[in-house]
Amino acid sequence: MVIESDSSLANRILSNLMSFQYTILPVAIRSADVFEQLKTHDPDLIILDLEFAGDMDGITLGEAIHSSSNKPIVLLTDKSDNLAHARVQAINPYGFVLKNFDTYRFPAVISIALQKYRTECQLRASEERLRLIADFTYDWEYWRDKDGQFIYISPSVERITGYTQAELFKDPNLLDVMVHPQDREISRDHSQRHKINPGITEIKVRIITKDGRIRWLQHICQPVIDENGKFLGNYATNHDITEQQKAEMTLIENEKRYRSLFEDSRVSLWEEDFSDAKLFIDGLLDGGVTNIPEYFHDHPDQFSECISRIKILDINKAGLAMYNLPDKESVFENAGKIFRAADKRLMLNELQALADGVTVYDDEGVNLDLDGNPVDVQIHWSMSPDVPDKYSRVLVSIVDVTSRRSRERSLELISTISLAVREAKNRMEMLQVIDDQITRVFHTTGWAAALTNTDRSRCTIERASGHWEYLTGTTFESADPLFRHFFADDQPVIYLRGDHLPSAVTIADDYASLHRILCPLIAEEQVLGAMVIGRESPFTDNDKELLHSLSNILAVALYRTSLLDKTRKFADQMAAISTLGQRLTQTLNLKEIYKHLAEGVLQICPDVMNVFILSLDSDVRTYHCDFWLHKGKEIDVSRFSTFPLWVSVSGSLNEVIRSRQPLVIDRYNEYLLQSIKNIASDIDVSRIMSGVFIPLVVKNEILGVLHLHSSRENCFTQSDIDLLLPLASTGAIAIKNSRLFTETNARFKRLSMLRTIDLAISSNLDMKVTMNVLIHELMAFLEFKAVDILLYDPGRQLLEFCTGRGIDEPALENLSIRLGEGMAGKAALENRVVIYSPSEKGEYTELPGVFYSPGVHKSYVAVPMMSKGQIKGVIEAYFSDKKHLTTEWLQFLETLAGQVAIALDNNALVSELKRSNQELVMAYDSTLEGWSKALDLRDRETEGHSHRVMELTIELAAAFGLQGDDLLHIRRGALLHDIGKMGIPDSILLKEGPLTDDEWIVMRKHPVYAFEMLSTISYLSQALDIPYCHHEHWDGQGYPRGLKGEQIPLAARIFAVADVYDSLVSDRPYRKAWTKEKALEQIRKEAGTHLDTKIVDVFLRLME
Repeated sequence: MVIESDSSLANRILSNLMSFQYTILPVAIRSADVFEQLKTHDPDLIILDLEFAGDMDGITLGEAIHSSSNKPIVLLTDKSDNLAHARVQAINPYGFVLKNFDTYRFPAVISIALQKYRTECQLRASEERLRLIADFTYDWEYWRDKDGQFIYISPSVERITGYTQAELFKDPNLLDVMVHPQDREISRDHSQRHKINPGITEIKVRIITKDGRIRWLQHICQPVIDENGKFLGNYATNHDITEQQKAEMTLIENEKRYRSLFEDSRVSLWEEDFSDAKLFIDGLLDGGVTNIPEYFHDHPDQFSECISRIKILDINKAGLAMYNLPDKESVFENAGKIFRAADKRLMLNELQALADGVTVYDDEGVNLDLDGNPVDVQIHWSMSPDVPDKYSRVLVSIVDVTSRRSRERSLELISTISLAVREAKNRMEMLQVIDDQITRVFHTTGWAAALTNTDRSRCTIERASGHWEYLTGTTFESADPLFRHFFADDQPVIYLRGDHLPSAVTIADDYASLHRILCPLIAEEQVLGAMVIGRESPFTDNDKELLHSLSNILAVALYRTSLLDKTRKFADQMAAISTLGQRLTQTLNLKEIYKHLAEGVLQICPDVMNVFILSLDSDVRTYHCDFWLHKGKEIDVSRFSTFPLWVSVSGSLNEVIRSRQPLVIDRYNEYLLQSIKNIASDIDVSRIMSGVFIPLVVKNEILGVLHLHSSRENCFTQSDIDLLLPLASTGAIAIKNSRLFTETNARFKRLSMLRTIDLAISSNLDMKVTMNVLIHELMAFLEFKAVDILLYDPGRQLLEFCTGRGIDEPALENLSIRLGEGMAGKAALENRVVIYSPSEKGEYTELPGVFYSPGVHKSYVAVPMMSKGQIKGVIEAYFSDKKHLTTEWLQFLETLAGQVAIALDNNALVSELKRSNQELVMAYDSTLEGWSKALDLRDRETEGHSHRVMELTIELAAAFGLQGDDLLHIRRGALLHDIGKMGIPDSILLKEGPLTDDEWIVMRKHPVYAFEMLSTISYLSQALDIPYCHHEHWDGQGYPRGLKGEQIPLAARIFAVADVYDSLVSDRPYRKAWTKEKALEQIRKEAGTHLDTKIVDVFLRLME
């Protein structure tokens, strides 16, 4: 852009510039042109005449251009003095040209100005990029000139120090103020050294932030030098290392603590360097070695070389003490001895771990201390995580486990024996395991185990080995001195060789020739026996302690085996009881229940010779033997008598019934044996030694007693009682259920019997049938031998035979008994049940009646039949055996007799009622017949019509399937079908000529008159259908109501067919009777219109 008010000078400038291919905007001759062109164009250079003539002078215009644009300006002037003006310098011109310029200098000035502008633009862009990077760096960076003033401060200063850029620009001394007082000397020394010898320097200092916090900074400072080597200031980077510094301090502290823990630890700790050994092993692997332990086993020199490459770096106090080393220096001198003398297996495992590259290793083995003593050790080593070469620093811990391993070997032996003992199937296998293990470990030459019986009355050597093997099976009583020798103490006792036994003790000759230890076998404070071990060498206290543990194991195992045997036996017995319990609950048969109960007794007590089950009748206080099992064989008890309960005597059956508690008889005396013979007179009591009574109780109700005998004294223990009681309880419940079932079944049968008889009475008026049903039910249910029924004739005052079964009925048909005569007469006269049975000797003081046969019948009962206080008869029943009729049964028989008496009474009433009713019905029907004849007499032309049509209607209705009362009602309706004509005047009814329409209206009312006349008579309410509806037509054209189809009652539809037919075949004053064929043809025509088609079909078949 050229700004020139002198047109000639402007042309010269344009001519000169155009020759150098510059693009030139139109010359601006006014200030307004200048700013307009700057808005629309972006010139690379502006040429301005200082002496510009216009509304603004050249300097003012230049200031305006410079303030609004950074475009380079070249000034034209005709006076060089003008260039020194301060305002001219403020414009920051890029060049000056005098107006009398030559054609060569002017283009050069223009070219230099453009080049300078382009260079400055590039520099500014570069500075902007650098500032942008500095502004966004995480570290705090700044640039100070040589005088200490800030040229640049990155924004991170506020995040790190809390101070803003503006605060530091305003007060550069804040940089020194924020340095921690303890680090200011370091900061000042750093500044002085940097001034003397500029270069990149670094320090770590603390600062105090604006909010008072302390931060660590890593301060890196470097000089800023221009291209001419001129010092322009310092550029510094400040990195926040607070967290890193804390970590380093923590690490230092941890290292101190580690060293303290390392030295003072009670565990032997070593620091070792495995790196050289690792390189050696890796070389072997690279050379093709695949199995390191095998290779070192075959090449011991290589093994020694590898071991020598392991360097010990440090060892703590515990490590020195463990290996008896005086100081750390001695470790390095004796390292080879310690390692080479160690368990080779242990070392080979460690070298294999190095070959595998593991970083954590655990193992156990044996080392030797400096004196050559073996030390059981547990080794653990791991890599140090802070060492780049992970095998150059390995922390090794070595724990002395010698004592523990000794205990473990003892425990291993104990565990082996414990396991073997647990797996042993029986006591002898158990003793063999102990013998074998003790012989192996203690190198014994003699071993024996003596076990006592349950009451410690004798002792048996159940197993012996070595020198004492032949003693196996030797038994000695508690009084024997040898017994006291074995069980003299409850702790192990050591005997040295030559310690002789008491002179009274007789045992193997070489028994005292060995060192011995005697260990008692005690479990749960019970002495089970003793174990004695002998060998050539003495026993130590450790041996004593270990053998004591082993003897305790054996004692517990023996005790457990004993308990297990008892438990198995108990479990078997309980399983048997459970099985029997299931069987008992699955049957209601009393005989089967007794058998299952006896079977359970024998499974619990196999030695039982007699099993008695006694039942108790609490009402009459008697008992009876219901079941007897003798030596596994069931004995018939039907011949046994029933006995009354005796007065309470201790030890007797009555005592058990009274107390409801078991009673054990350890030994029977003569008195008690006699009580057994009362139960079963033919029993052999000579071999009965002991017994037990177990009550059979359900909810405090005693049902009976389980009575057992044994041929051994003291046979029944408390454990037997504990098993017998639940069995007896289960059995009692089963017996109770059986009795309840029997009673319930009996009640049900009684109710069924009553129901059957009641149905016979209510559904049948023939008392002969009812009596037969009664007799059948009595004989079927009560198992009577014979039953008969005698009915009372009040006129003659005699009991007369009605019916019976089981006796000679024809011979008794005319038999009668007077009141008071015989048992039946007594029952009727005295109104009570009479029971009769012979005496125990079979004698009869009085025969019960003429029906009684002593050779056939054993007992008899007569029950009177009473109704409303009047005797109706007697029921007699005869038994073939002795029957015990309970009160409940007698009450039932009385109820049954009363029911029959009421039936007899009701039957008489019904018969009388039926007779009266029949007479009334006959009177009603006679009246109806009279009404029908009266109608025929009034209307002579229809005389006989009502009777004929009634007969035909009944016949047709029967053919249609109607019967009984339905036919009776149809008969009455047919007779009265024209009863309504009684309301029709004679002038209409008897008129000889045809009726007028009005007369027909009156005539058609006769069905309504019939309904009105008969509907109030209940007797004829069901006969109204025919009188009221017999003129209705099937198609609805009839009268009086115009009913259609099946709306018309069936009786009226049937009657209509018969009525039409009878009218057609009968003579009338106005026509002669039709033939049957013609009448039937007319009937067919009227089917479906006047008459019901279905009824017509039936009628036509009937008439065929």
